[in-house]
Amino acid sequence: MAEATEAETKEFRRWTRELDAANKRFKDWKDEAQKLYKRYRAAEKKLNAWNMLWANTETLCPAIYNSTPRPDVRRRFRDADPLGKATSEALKRCLEVSLDHYTFQDSMEFDTLDMILVGRGLSRVRYIPSIEELPPRKQPRPAKDVDEVSEEPGATDPEEQVAYEYACVEHVDWEDFRHGYGRVWDEVQWEGFRTKLNKADAGKKFGEEAVKDIKFDQKVEESDNEGGQADQKPDSVSEFWEIWDKASKRVFFLNQGCQRLLYPTDNPKGEPPLDFENFFPNPKPLRCVLDSSSLEPIPHYRFYEQQANEVDRLSRRINKIVDALKLRGIYDSTVSELADLMTGQDNDLIASSNAAQWRQYGGIEKAIWMMPIEKAAQVLAALYDARDRAVAAVYEITGVSDIMRGQSDASETLGAQQLKANFGGQRVKRMQREVQRYCRDITRLMAEIISEKFSQETIAEMSGLKLPTEAQKQMAKAQAALMNQQPPADLMSLPTWEDVIGLLRSDQMRQYRIDIETDSTVAAHIEADMAGLRDVLTGITQFWAAAGPAVQAGAVPIDAIKAITLAITRRASLGLEVEDALDKIQAPQQTNQDPLEQERLQLEREKIGAEKERAAAEVKKTQMESVYAEKEHEARMQELAMKAAIAAQEHAATMREMALQAAMPQPAPTESIQ
Repeated sequence: MAEATEAETKEFRRWTRELDAANKRFKDWKDEAQKLYKRYRAAEKKLNAWNMLWANTETLCPAIYNSTPRPDVRRRFRDADPLGKATSEALKRCLEVSLDHYTFQDSMEFDTLDMILVGRGLSRVRYIPSIEELPPRKQPRPAKDVDEVSEEPGATDPEEQVAYEYACVEHVDWEDFRHGYGRVWDEVQWEGFRTKLNKADAGKKFGEEAVKDIKFDQKVEESDNEGGQADQKPDSVSEFWEIWDKASKRVFFLNQGCQRLLYPTDNPKGEPPLDFENFFPNPKPLRCVLDSSSLEPIPHYRFYEQQANEVDRLSRRINKIVDALKLRGIYDSTVSELADLMTGQDNDLIASSNAAQWRQYGGIEKAIWMMPIEKAAQVLAALYDARDRAVAAVYEITGVSDIMRGQSDASETLGAQQLKANFGGQRVKRMQREVQRYCRDITRLMAEIISEKFSQETIAEMSGLKLPTEAQKQMAKAQAALMNQQPPADLMSLPTWEDVIGLLRSDQMRQYRIDIETDSTVAAHIEADMAGLRDVLTGITQFWAAAGPAVQAGAVPIDAIKAITLAITRRASLGLEVEDALDKIQAPQQTNQDPLEQERLQLEREKIGAEKERAAAEVKKTQMESVYAEKEHEARMQELAMKAAIAAQEHAATMREMALQAAMPQPAPTESIQ
């Protein structure tokens, strides 16, 4: 290969600076993440007397993600759209097969683990076609002059076709991903994925001439060579960065040993191998902690690191004191039986030859002096209490309640346990929504690959839908015309595979007519879910039983019953499949009835109308009685007020009269004459 031009070298240096700047931005986080993974794996025994990081991670991961989501692909609008419905069903079935069979579950578990441990998890989607060569076709021998020597018919170059194809999700290790600067994800303009290739693979991908100056001097671990023979040494590799540049819409590779950008031999212009709506082959990464001013990941452990270190320190002190708490003592060596006594078994009786000496000492307890451990036991109890308080502080910070950890106190009431469970659930609910968003975005990327890359034959095989092709429809029309008949209505009403593929290939029309979502990624508690489901079904059954006669009589339209029922199912989150089934409910068909039956139905309608009129009359009567009672009560109150006023006046007059009598002078008493 010719020497790199000045423009190529300048571009190479520019991207080298971009990559170095990204490494510098995330250096502190990378160092912290490496320490966290060591601690999670219990690689340093000294720091794992109580591995709080592992315990919390194993509790939070299944609480955030524990079940593969189900894709939900449907028409964006509920209009009558047979083509949109068929296309949605085909795409949904293809997604279900892809999610179940191609590493999705493993990738999601690894992404969730990285999210909790280091603060960021990421996977990318790939399109993997399996290519096979077709047998060469014989060419007819060209016409030649008579004098020329005839040759055997030649053969064309072997043709290739896609034998099988699939879309898969591939986990990206947290150390193998870089991206450009941005405060929020929409500002990021490039991404880089690190990969390691040996010389043979690099030469096959970029050409032998392009990689001749690259040094393949990095050693790989033995686990990377499991597919080789036992005596075969693993090849040395070199580090390549796969750069997706959103600004220039290019994909290229970067290696420090080559002073130019590298492009695959089958894609020399760097065109994106997959044309995604947002360009990048991955969704916005999973993030444990939101930060509107920086994209640097924030590990969950950072918020309780000091408390976890305190738990470790207390645990180490407890272990040392427990080791020191041993039953040890000193005994009088002149009494030889004491050694046999300490090593004897249960129910052993040891003969003594110096019984008089035992009596002289005052008993066996006078000849043995045990080491005092009471103070150490008190310190040990205080350390256990301090550690329990430190552990409780960690759970308070992280929101990991006792119920989430499977612990409970027998003295706690059901309400207290539910309060703890709700507290822990609220704390992790944001992370659950983040994982659900992430699964939805990955599913949409896989849907783009299936829509734009999969062939009609692959989609038909994966979905299993029985749709006709355009040729089959034309053949049916021709056969019907020959027989002077109409073509089958059920066949002609179905959309063709060509129509379905045309809708899938159109990005704009696919977005307008198809919506892609996923259900929850966290399995609900079975007992609570079933109890709520029983209540909902009971309410719907009672409502239908009460409204059924009115619908049969034609007094209430079926659309009103459907609207109320759908409102209940949406509030209960029974799923879109239930809503679709309920939406298909139709009004009961009016059959040809005899006059007596029609008269009976008419009487029922009149009876219902009379009941309504009687109910309205009762309401009016009640209102009038209420008004009359209110007026009567008002008159009664006025009468009582007048009587109270008259009584008050009479009482005041009496009091004045009594006061006047008391104020008048009394005549002096006369003495009697004897």
